[in-house]
Amino acid sequence: MATVKPNLNRKQPCAVCMRIRKFLYVAVALLAVMWLKPEWRLPAGFNYSAIVGDLFLAAFVLVFAYKWWEHKRDVAKNGDSEEERFERLRQRTASIVADLESEPQHQIDAQPQPQPQSKLPEQTVSGHNATERPHA
Repeated sequence: MATVKPNLNRKQPCAVCMRIRKFLYVAVALLAVMWLKPEWRLPAGFNYSAIVGDLFLAAFVLVFAYKWWEHKRDVAKNGDSEEERFERLRQRTASIVADLESEPQHQIDAQPQPQPQSKLPEQTVSGHNATERPHA
């Protein structure tokens, strides 16, 4: 019996791709359950669209608050002021612009070079050379 060796050159999928796959697995499983048990429904008396909207709003507020807290924590830990960060950004931008200006092939207003003309003879529809006279 032959054994299959794993391909070592294969790239690992990214975290977002894995999250999407897990979401699709859950969605397919939920749809399968709803298809197999059509009498299974959510309890009546609740406004489920409002609940889902409120959950998305709460998730947005929580993620925003966490990212803001994380930013403030990093600024306090590194001791960088806003002016120092902007100065580093200006320096990086200036170095990138200088690199782009020094390389002519990357200039925005560079004109494309004309292509050389082909040396093949022009042919007509009948296959004869355009400069030849057709036979009478």
